Amino acid sequence: MERKSWLMAVLLAVPCSSFASPNTCGVVRTSVDRQHAYASVIAAVDAMRREHLERSVRSDREFVGAIVENGAGEYWVSVGSGCSGQNTVTFAVQVPATAMLAAFWHTHGAAAASRELFSPDDVDLVRTTGRDFYLITPRGEIRVLRTGDMARVGATGAGRVPASRPTIGHAVKPGVVTDARVARQNGALPSESRGDAPIG
Repeated sequence: MERKSWLMAVLLAVPCSSFASPNTCGVVRTSVDRQHAYASVIAAVDAMRREHLERSVRSDREFVGAIVENGAGEYWVSVGSGCSGQNTVTFAVQVPATAMLAAFWHTHGAAAASRELFSPDDVDLVRTTGRDFYLITPRGEIRVLRTGDMARVGATGAGRVPASRPTIGHAVKPGVVTDARVARQNGALPSESRGDAPIG
């Protein structure tokens, strides 16, 4: 019998219209694609960019998921999608027994104010899970908010970002060799992550 581990998270995309209806889809269950394996987390995120970005922008729909290390040194990706125009997505990730959660990824739908940035809810997910979070912006740029960034978010002083404001993260260039170590923790993850109210 395979052990199943579920993780639920809330993502926020700043709405582009006042007609956005939060949580109209309920919990979006993502499924891990075991047929396609990637050599790195960044290669997996880049594949999701190529596969889902155009539809995400066209339908103003967030695509969400996780990247899991499959136990053989490769990475699988889970994928789910929110409703069109929805500004908050709650999603669940089923981590296979032999795999380990490596990171999260998502799109932000169509171009709008702050959609190129990580929301406070995105920051909260990184803080509570200890996993890096990748954003595929409406322009197709890949950005990452790393667990190491949490020391400067929510603090005061030069170079600090208030926890209630969006943050930019770091640009990632697929195909460029960088130090992209994955945060590894054996502790149990929280079952649910909830952040601040939408901005804007």
